[in-house]
Amino acid sequence: MGVYWDYYLTYLACRSGDGAYYYPERLTRYRVHELSETHISGSGNAKAQIRKGKSGIFCYEHFLADPQLQKHRSYFTQKLAQANTTLGIGLIRYGRVAEARPYLFRALSQNFSLRTVAALMLSVIPQQLVNPFEISSRREIIQQTKVHSKLH
Repeated sequence: MGVYWDYYLTYLACRSGDGAYYYPERLTRYRVHELSETHISGSGNAKAQIRKGKSGIFCYEHFLADPQLQKHRSYFTQKLAQANTTLGIGLIRYGRVAEARPYLFRALSQNFSLRTVAALMLSVIPQQLVNPFEISSRREIIQQTKVHSKLH
C-alpha cells in the first residue's frame, strides 16, 4: 500500500465499521513540504512516481474487488487508470520504458486519457529524442553551427 497507507487505513476502518468516528477538534495538521511524498511525486521524481503508482494500483484494485463499493466502480476504475499511468510515466523517466508500456496500455483499457496517450507515444519514440536535455543540447549545437556558418 506504500504511500497510500492513510487512504487504505481509512478504507479498512470504514469497511469494518470499527474505529472511525467524527471528532470536532483538530487532531493533526497536513502540510506539503519539499521532502513530502506528495511534493516529490508531483515534481517528476521517477522513483516517487513509481511508488505512488504502485500504491494507487494496490488500493484501487482492492476497492474495485470490494462488493460494498460497486456503486463507485466507475470512479475507482478511473483512479486505477490514473495510477497505472503514473507508474508508467515513472518507469519511463527511470529508463525502464519497455516495462512501462503494459501499465499504459492497461490504463487506456480502463479509461481514455490524453496524458496516457502522450506517455505511450513517448515510450515508443527513441529515448534520445525524448530526453529534454538531449533535445536542448542538439538545438544548441544546431544554433552554434548556424552562427559559426554565418561568421565564416
